[in-house]
Amino acid sequence: MKETAEEKFARISAENLYGELCESDGFHQDDEVPEEFISEMMVKYESEIKDELRKAILDDLQNFSHAFTYHPDKDEYTYDDDLREDYEGIVTLYIREKFFGGKTKKLLLCKHCGSDNVEMKAWVKPNQGNKFSDFVSDQEGDDNYCLDCGQHGELLDSEIKYTAEVEGFQVVGIDGTDKEGDIHPDMQGSFCLYNLSQAREMIAKNPNEWRLLTLWTGDVEEPTLMFEGNPRE
Repeated sequence: MKETAEEKFARISAENLYGELCESDGFHQDDEVPEEFISEMMVKYESEIKDELRKAILDDLQNFSHAFTYHPDKDEYTYDDDLREDYEGIVTLYIREKFFGGKTKKLLLCKHCGSDNVEMKAWVKPNQGNKFSDFVSDQEGDDNYCLDCGQHGELLDSEIKYTAEVEGFQVVGIDGTDKEGDIHPDMQGSFCLYNLSQAREMIAKNPNEWRLLTLWTGDVEEPTLMFEGNPRE
C-alpha cells in the first residue's frame, strides 16, 4: 500500500531528526544520564526511537497540532517551526526511561490538587545569609501553600516514578458538590490537558464548584495537550 503524504513526511522527518541527534554533541549532555549510555541507547534502540518520533509527528500532523503546511502541487508537507526543538524531548524521555527503569522519587504534594509546586514556612538566620534553621511547623499545618491551586494545607508524602513530570492540568468538580466526579464543561474531553492559566480561567467562572487537578506523566493515556510550552504558563 502506498504511503500517504502524511506518513511519508512523518517517516522521513523521524529519520532525519534521529540522524541529527546522533551527530549532535549537545544532545548527549545530561546531568543525570552518562554520555556513554545515551550514545549506546541511540544505537541499540534506533528503530524504536525512530518509530516513537514517527508516531508523534504523524499524530500531530493529523490533528494539526503544529505548524505543518501542505503543498498540493507536490503532495507533500513541510514543517514551519524547529522540528528538533519540538520533538527532541521524546527521545530524551525514551532514553531516561531506559536509564532510570523502575526507580522512584519521593515528593511532598499538595493534598488539594496533587502539585509539587509547594512552599513551607521556615525559620532562617538573617545574619547568616538567611541560612535555614527549621520549619515553622510540620507538613500538616496551614503554614504550607500550593503555588498552583493557591490553597493552604497538608502536604502528602508521595512516591512517584522518577522520570514523571507534570504534564498539564484539568479542572474537576469539588468533592461534596453536585459537580463531584465531573470534568469542567469547557474541557473537550477527559484526555485533554491544559496549562495553568487555562485551568484557572475555567475555575474562575465558579470557584465554589470547580478545582484544579495536576496530571503527571502516565496519569492520562495518550493525552492531548491543549497548549504549547510550559504547563505552568
